[in-house]
Amino acid sequence: MNVSSTQQVPSEWIVQNTMLKGKKYSFAKHEYQIDFANDKHRIVAAEKCAQIGFTEILLRWILCFLVQHQGSQAIFTQPTATDVGKFAKSRVDDCFAECGVIKKLGTSGIDSAQLKKIGTSFLNLSGTFGTRAAISVPSDANVYDEVNFSNPKVLNQYKSRLQHSEYKLERCISTPTVPGFGVSDLVNKSDQKHVMIKCSHCGQQQILTWPDSVWISPTLRVGDQDDFAKYVDAPYDFDPYIACEKCEGKLERIWKYQEWVAKFPEKARNLDDGISGYIISQLDVGFVEVKDIIKASTRALDGYNNPQDFYNFILGKPYAGGDSMPITDATKVLATQLMAIEKVSGTFIGIDLGNMCHLVVVKDYWLPGRMDPTPIVVVTKKIPRNDLETLLPAIMMLYGGIYTVSDAQPYTTTVEKIAKSRPGRMSICFFGGKKAYSIASDYVQVTANRTQMLDAVTTDLSVARTMIASCVEHYDEIWKHCKNLIKVKAEDEDGTAYYEYVKVNDGDDHFGYAYGYALLARRIFHEVQPQGLTGLAPVEISGTKVNI
Repeated sequence: MNVSSTQQVPSEWIVQNTMLKGKKYSFAKHEYQIDFANDKHRIVAAEKCAQIGFTEILLRWILCFLVQHQGSQAIFTQPTATDVGKFAKSRVDDCFAECGVIKKLGTSGIDSAQLKKIGTSFLNLSGTFGTRAAISVPSDANVYDEVNFSNPKVLNQYKSRLQHSEYKLERCISTPTVPGFGVSDLVNKSDQKHVMIKCSHCGQQQILTWPDSVWISPTLRVGDQDDFAKYVDAPYDFDPYIACEKCEGKLERIWKYQEWVAKFPEKARNLDDGISGYIISQLDVGFVEVKDIIKASTRALDGYNNPQDFYNFILGKPYAGGDSMPITDATKVLATQLMAIEKVSGTFIGIDLGNMCHLVVVKDYWLPGRMDPTPIVVVTKKIPRNDLETLLPAIMMLYGGIYTVSDAQPYTTTVEKIAKSRPGRMSICFFGGKKAYSIASDYVQVTANRTQMLDAVTTDLSVARTMIASCVEHYDEIWKHCKNLIKVKAEDEDGTAYYEYVKVNDGDDHFGYAYGYALLARRIFHEVQPQGLTGLAPVEISGTKVNI
């Protein structure tokens, strides 16, 4: 592989060789991009707010790499195939057309929306949704744009394309969604660089925060009023500013007084193994008016309807609330007080498979003031996978299981054998389709919509339509697992919004899934009545008025 002997650092190359909107690229008012562009770490990640030019700078960074490392390959991903098509036409093609060094090296006529050639180097552009599979090409440098809105399975496939490269460079950027997912997970493992600003009046060094750093007037801080909108005239005739946490003087948000400072520098000392992470908010960016940030924070000023969007896109921070994480520690006060249960009948059982299988037993109880029975978790168990075939049938008998739903994978043969030995009393569950569930004629297999199944846990548990008895063996653990059922907003290739549950870092959710399977078993029993209930315990056992 040929490498230029007179390499410039990326920021210098970008300014000298690329254009933006017909003018030479400039870092003026975007100085925060320079360190990011010149970062020598193998893995660099940015948890960022929206509209501050990180996609533009990474496009130019990857072009610099391909030009300086002739014979190399790179992959640039965006969430969907549609996104890639728009990106290629609106940004990539213009960049190629305005770059003299690319014209000099030539493209050999290879210039599609998915593949570009620069001399002897290649740039592959691909979406993560709306494509059949990840492109099967080796790569030396990957850029993952909007990680949190991309297909993580496809991103992992692209990561594997770096395996035989001597460079193995990765650049990951995204507006965050929820804590511990996507770019937030990566940045949590990094040195976590924030923009530190120095007060020109008193010299205090500080990191800007919402709402404490924002003042509407010298006597009114945004954080001092729950409804600060009433202080704002209809034409938004006010002059807010960012104030020093010490002297309360107005801060100048220019790079003369700003710098990147790592919270955990020891995590990125090694350029190959350490992760260099950047965290930036619109509060840190001088060209974003403070007034616009305030207006975006509330519906009263025509801002975001959803507070999560404000935190994600304006503050560049993950948001642990709203639709994404409805279960909180406060929800635990809704737990039902029950004595320890040794034996019970008329129950619904769910099991999540793994090396250690997690099992949840749910029983209907009639609570004071409620017209319908409330499904309550009364037993939790853990079963080693080697004991599954013997212990699961015994537990079903011990706790009078009316109906059981088990995860179908990875031990499909084992659980299918158990289900077939108990016709009409157990199903194994695969995920798929848009319907809540569909069940085979022999009741052995059920196909369920994952999001709807887990919604039955997260939505109903948060308002006590289903509950967890405080006596269960793994009480704190099941609450933790339920809290880790995280739902995020995504878009398909046509731009249609939908919600899906995602795996978060260190976020075990096994009991949460088992809970979902148990509630699905309850629903199937009441709605389908497998095999006309022949040979089963009567409906009255599950619906009998067991009062608390």
